Amino acid sequence: MRYNLEVLNDKEFEDLAKDLLDNKLGKEFEIFKAGRDCGIDLRYSGKFPNEIIVQVKHYIASKFSDLKTQLAKEKINLDKLSDKPRKYIVFTSMSLSPGQKQEIINILHPYIKNSGDIYNRRMIENLISKTPTVERKYFKLWLTSTNVMLQILHNAEYLTSEFQELKIIKRAKFYIQTNHLENAFKSLNDNKFLIISGEPGVGKTTLAYMLVYELLAKGYKLIYSDREIRDAEKILSKKNEDKQVVLIDDFLGSNLADVYNPVNPENTIIRFVESIKSSVNKYLIFTSRTTLLIEANQRFEHFERERIKDISNYELKVSKYTKLEKAKILYNHLYHFNISNEFMDVFFMKKNYLKIIEHPNYYPRLIEFLTQESNFWGSGFENVEDFLFENLNNPKKIWKMAFENQLTREDQLFLETLFTFGDQGVDSDILQQALDKRIEVETKFGRTLHGINIFNTCLNKLQDGFLKTGRDIKTHKLHISFINPSVTDFLLDYLIENHQERKMIWLSNIFIEQYEKRFGKAKNRYLSYREYEIDIYLNSLLDNFTLRSVASTKNCSFRILKLLFDMFPSRISQKQPQVVELLNSIIQNNANVDWNFYFILMSILIDEYDECLVFVNNHWIKIINLMLQNIDSGNEIRYVVDLHFDYQKDFKEYLNTEEHQYLFNEAVQKVFQEILDDQDLTECVRFDHEGYIHEEYSEDRIKEKAWDIYQDFLNEEKLIEFVHENDALYEVDVPKVIQQHIDNQSYYHNDISHHGKIDEEISDKNIDKEIERIFHR
Repeated sequence: MRYNLEVLNDKEFEDLAKDLLDNKLGKEFEIFKAGRDCGIDLRYSGKFPNEIIVQVKHYIASKFSDLKTQLAKEKINLDKLSDKPRKYIVFTSMSLSPGQKQEIINILHPYIKNSGDIYNRRMIENLISKTPTVERKYFKLWLTSTNVMLQILHNAEYLTSEFQELKIIKRAKFYIQTNHLENAFKSLNDNKFLIISGEPGVGKTTLAYMLVYELLAKGYKLIYSDREIRDAEKILSKKNEDKQVVLIDDFLGSNLADVYNPVNPENTIIRFVESIKSSVNKYLIFTSRTTLLIEANQRFEHFERERIKDISNYELKVSKYTKLEKAKILYNHLYHFNISNEFMDVFFMKKNYLKIIEHPNYYPRLIEFLTQESNFWGSGFENVEDFLFENLNNPKKIWKMAFENQLTREDQLFLETLFTFGDQGVDSDILQQALDKRIEVETKFGRTLHGINIFNTCLNKLQDGFLKTGRDIKTHKLHISFINPSVTDFLLDYLIENHQERKMIWLSNIFIEQYEKRFGKAKNRYLSYREYEIDIYLNSLLDNFTLRSVASTKNCSFRILKLLFDMFPSRISQKQPQVVELLNSIIQNNANVDWNFYFILMSILIDEYDECLVFVNNHWIKIINLMLQNIDSGNEIRYVVDLHFDYQKDFKEYLNTEEHQYLFNEAVQKVFQEILDDQDLTECVRFDHEGYIHEEYSEDRIKEKAWDIYQDFLNEEKLIEFVHENDALYEVDVPKVIQQHIDNQSYYHNDISHHGKIDEEISDKNIDKEIERIFHR
């Protein structure tokens, strides 16, 4: 099997050499600091001092001439040894031809006896494949090996660019194997679902991806969704033989505003978790910020009742990283980033690396920022040491510094425009239209901008520093989003404080999503206006006649109405003609509405907006019909019933017509059918005395169980009085339930376990020695 040795740094490659040679030769080699003892990397002293000496050379993208030059220097060191080696081994990641091996023998004569003592890339890969214990220990070598990579790519086809080969290899390079992965695997195996929580930048997404990569390598197909559970529900297979893992990143959103206006309602989350838990060969992985998970647990009744947070939450804390793990993370970044010797020297001088490792503000994302040399240039700091420790002391300033000092005005507008589309990002064609509008507004206000082809210039500059891009395999469109949530955290704080910039964004919006994603009344979670600016903001929204949606071609009237009632409640009475116009547009265009419509209608009633009330009463039937057509939950059906009571209307009278009863029944059936489909009815299957399935009795039991669940639903939502007594507004597929029971007997849940192996813990004294070895140059 071919292994990607490039994912290892030089110290990891030394460790690999020791483990492989220990195993092959049956010896226990010592490992030395670089440059110590005349260039010895590994040594075995048995009956004789320096009985076997090993020189380890991890050369990535180097020429053979570089290796020869270095080995010639090692020959001089060997000649100086008083105790000459009985055996000398060269262990290199280079691919060598027989002729090149002979040249090495000539250079190191008389110490190398034959070509068998020169371990080149092919020999090393052979040894790894024949030594399972070593392969398990070096997880990222296994992960990026040819066979495993092919399996991963096959099982993640048609998905986000995060699952393309180069991205996987890059993640593997920077990954440090810890107990977190093994512990997360155990929790996932025990519960079928896992929530990886933690503060921003601690490594949640990396841990989630490593879990997924390993499951893909073991034959699981990936269902990936950026926050939206319903996208994943559509693809989840009901077949037990289909092995699937679902990954939903930031399932609660990226800030508190998302918890209060959730993309995934709590009922949807609970239902999906239960569906996964009752299925065979299915796993679910969520990621979330700790603060949002705590808030959701307090806010969502069902979350707390079902103990979602407690059952399968793996909280990743910086405090859980050991001192040695922090050291390895830092060294890995220094090794794999293409940085100058002068920049790297600062980390090593005065043992600055140790100060960084022990700093209370250490976290992986900050280390990633500090070790990229490009972030230093243009930062405003005169020397690297100040750059490192000022940012460690004040990590929140990192993006502010880069935003204000390293970017042109055009770059800033690009990022601010992308910010308006939310954390999920947006397709490039949409972003370009929005940026063009922002530039037009800036110019209108007398602000001069420079450059030709601003969009592409900014995109090329900001990629990998602020942005990440990926191409949708189905639509072939380029999708643009922020490189991580800390950028949006900064921009939110920055724009909350920057009134003029915030206003320019509002005046430039051409898509309804730009208003919805970032503006609201809660000023600590959304962008908003100063009180004296309210009419500027309000009139700009109402005069935006070309406003449209990114997601669909459907009418935006309801979404504009929501914005009005959310952001401008004090002005609704003055804008009743516009509200009536929007209500009329909603009805005439049969627009999509949601549960917010109930609260808007209640606000109209409570605040006695007379013009609006006249319209609502005159169009009552159409409004109720529209609400029933857009029902998504039992609560929403209840809202329709309650609305009749509040407006002093009789819901039973509404149901008197066949059309209205049909709409109501359809709404009930739609909601309950989803609930029923997620129920495990296989426990109702019964067998006769000969061990065969008793189909007639089983069918009765299944139907009784479904009926009981249905009655519980109607009672819980207080809808039972509006449904005819014997009407079963659902369908239960009895043959399917019986077949599912048969399948469950055939397909047993396969326990999953982590491929990697972690060494036993070492003492604090030895940890300090190991850190010193890693950073010795």
